[in-house]
Amino acid sequence: MMRSLRYAGAVGLMVLGAAPLTPQQTGEQSAGPVIRVTVDLVQVDAVVTDSQGRHVTSLKPEDFQILEDGKPQKITHFSYVPGNAIPGGPAPVHPAPKQPSAKTSEAIPAPAKALRPEEVQRTIVLMADDLGLSSDDIPNVRKAMKSFVGRQMQAGDLASIMTTSGGMGAMQQLTSDKSRLYASIERVHYMPGRTGLTWYAPILPPGPDKKFRMEIEQRLSAARSPVLTLGTLNVLAYAIQGLREMPGRKAIALFSDGFPPAAGRIVQLANRASIVIYTLDPRGLVSQFFTALDAKGTMTLGNGIDNDEAKRLAAYRDTQKGLEQLAQGTGGIFFHDYNNLSQGLASALDDMSSYYLIGYQPQRTDFDQVRGLPKFHEIDVKVLRARLQVRSRNGFVGVPDPLSIPENAAPRSGKEELRKALFSPFHANGFPVHLSAFYSAATAKDPKTGRRPTLLRAILAIDARGLKFNDTPDGKRQLDLDIVAAAYGANNEVVASSDRTFRPAMAPDEMHQTVASGLVYNFEIEIQKPGPYQLRVAAWDANAERAGSASTFVEIPDYNRAGIALSSVQLYDSDAKRNEELTRAGVLGAGSPVTRVFAPGAVLKYDYTVYGLLIDGQTGKPKLDVAVRLFRGPEQIYTGQPIALAIADGNSTAAVHAAGEIKLPETLPPGDYALELSVHDRLEKKQSRGASQWVDFTLLK
Repeated sequence: MMRSLRYAGAVGLMVLGAAPLTPQQTGEQSAGPVIRVTVDLVQVDAVVTDSQGRHVTSLKPEDFQILEDGKPQKITHFSYVPGNAIPGGPAPVHPAPKQPSAKTSEAIPAPAKALRPEEVQRTIVLMADDLGLSSDDIPNVRKAMKSFVGRQMQAGDLASIMTTSGGMGAMQQLTSDKSRLYASIERVHYMPGRTGLTWYAPILPPGPDKKFRMEIEQRLSAARSPVLTLGTLNVLAYAIQGLREMPGRKAIALFSDGFPPAAGRIVQLANRASIVIYTLDPRGLVSQFFTALDAKGTMTLGNGIDNDEAKRLAAYRDTQKGLEQLAQGTGGIFFHDYNNLSQGLASALDDMSSYYLIGYQPQRTDFDQVRGLPKFHEIDVKVLRARLQVRSRNGFVGVPDPLSIPENAAPRSGKEELRKALFSPFHANGFPVHLSAFYSAATAKDPKTGRRPTLLRAILAIDARGLKFNDTPDGKRQLDLDIVAAAYGANNEVVASSDRTFRPAMAPDEMHQTVASGLVYNFEIEIQKPGPYQLRVAAWDANAERAGSASTFVEIPDYNRAGIALSSVQLYDSDAKRNEELTRAGVLGAGSPVTRVFAPGAVLKYDYTVYGLLIDGQTGKPKLDVAVRLFRGPEQIYTGQPIALAIADGNSTAAVHAAGEIKLPETLPPGDYALELSVHDRLEKKQSRGASQWVDFTLLK
């Protein structure tokens, strides 16, 4: 159960239990950034390859031409940076040394020593776009990531594993520790997003619930794709901001099933932060032809099949345009129609190991504003030797780079460290945290707009074993926690924030209980508009001078549109004995809806609320059908037939609160799972009469 620690209001700190809920590592900036924009110098990086894709290392300034907005510029700075050097400004041209051979995979990675900023040669983010990956793609993405960690990761590399849906703080830490990276890769799993179990939407086989399922899939696809694309791009922007101050050569490798071209802003941000984006389409060499997943009995023979296959191929190509835009605009490579994803990633990260730096003196007018905004200037780098290809960034915005932080600057205060942890995508890892979010329609309408806002409850579970308790004069143990939280909308603007300090003093036995079960910080905010939001929360332990942080992604439905909509699903196990066994094993929040970690044989209880339903004029009640499916990775392990939802007397006609349970078999193997809940309104005659929600959970031994 949850027990309050005496903080009044919508924000609170409490001990974590299993009851349902009620209605860095940033190094110093390197001395020579790859792309530099000042009033005296515009410097860009360029990679030159031959017809076999091999780096060409012996070129001179006269072998290049650089154009800004179509006008040739005089090259004033030129250097070649080999794979084992850190850019430090112009240097004499010299050939690149032979690259070291790839490392072999380690069965048990040795503990890594933390790198000093001057030792960092490459900073690499491997980002799984789980908002836009099918479940078929996830195993290949994990395999490619593991291959990089085991075989291509070098001594001067810092790496991070990120997902576009967010994750626990331990996942997104920049580190050279292979064991941490392997553990993070294991946490990458399928999320219901823009893409389903396969990259294409199969024609469903005949069955009693075929129409029901098709309506839900079509409605979800039309509604989710645009907002989840924004979610992916926002997380990319978030990662770019965090990488901006990192030393060494910087790259993001994005694994995604793609999206339409809408990433111009991301390209500009990446170029200003000296980041190359490599995009990898894990679908490989695809076929547009119908497969066994498609129901042949529903197809139209002849031209009908040809037309459907052509539409499928066109949709596939359209999703690749955004990935191509990101790679080309930042000087990276787009790997596609290629089945060896591991080799594609290895080629990408080998590509970033060496490059040319080419600079010229800009005109003062480059920094003039147009209608109050800085102007974007196109850059085109050309190589004048035949049969060579050059890749570079496509331009810069006319704003000089900010000055570096002085080396003798005073240390950051606790508040500054807290803000730094909040704004950095590479989570502070001083103590473990886990962030979950739950949303539902607010009870009352906004008096100004007449619309019903969304009530969003964000919950940060803190592992109290990583916190420090100080002694008090009266024999108690006291925490000193500062917690700041913020919700960011589609344009990365802050829509709500919270900043609190908690200093609870506890008796020793109460402290031991808190350490065993964990703490939860929660806050509630009203969200006025539907769409994608990213939640970020950071905590600062003033006693230990350590920070922890986490982020998560939510997609808020529109509770004011016609048709049904669902709240998020709360999933928990109320069996105290099972949860106590996991707690003794060190599991944070065992059985709770916050962390959703369960034991074998758990009885999963779920509850949710249905909005926008119609009422039968004769019975005065709605007519709703509910179906549940259970997935282990890409495998669908349980499918429940739609059943009528029993509506109790006295339930609100504006919203129906419902609940159910699923008993997990004792023999179910440990791993990551997801539960899908679909609701269908039989009274609604229009096509959009279904809604669906997912919730993920972990099963331990």
